[in-house]
Amino acid sequence: EELFDLNPPITKRIHAALVEDADEYMLQPGWLAMACSGQLYGLNGSVVLLNSRHGGVFASHDLIRIQPDVGVIRSGYLLTVLGHPTLGRPAVIRNGYGTSIPHLDNGDVSRIQIPRFDESVEDRIADAAEEAARVRAVADEWRMMR
Repeated sequence: EELFDLNPPITKRIHAALVEDADEYMLQPGWLAMACSGQLYGLNGSVVLLNSRHGGVFASHDLIRIQPDVGVIRSGYLLTVLGHPTLGRPAVIRNGYGTSIPHLDNGDVSRIQIPRFDESVEDRIADAAEEAARVRAVADEWRMMR
């Protein structure tokens, strides 16, 4: 949940050295992180573009880590598609399973059809999304200093 907040308080710490395969839980800038558990009308299916502050951060298993192949699709474009409130997010959360706490599965999310456009159109969308993520990171840093 804290990934989706601006300047979240650090409320939990994990000593990663005690976790087997801790590298699998680390986040990297340029990846997308998607909440994969919780109510479908809440954070479940929400997606964020990770920035330099997230690099090397240990995160729980309740995130789907998406590593876009930038030779095929840019992070900003994929972020926009998956997070779109009337097209992308409904396609994501319809894959939720479970009654008490719905979950999303990596495989289901990886099979979502991504609409493709001319490269110049996708680049303009990606540029805007990546700039928005950059400005959000700057705002986050600024807020931390206050």
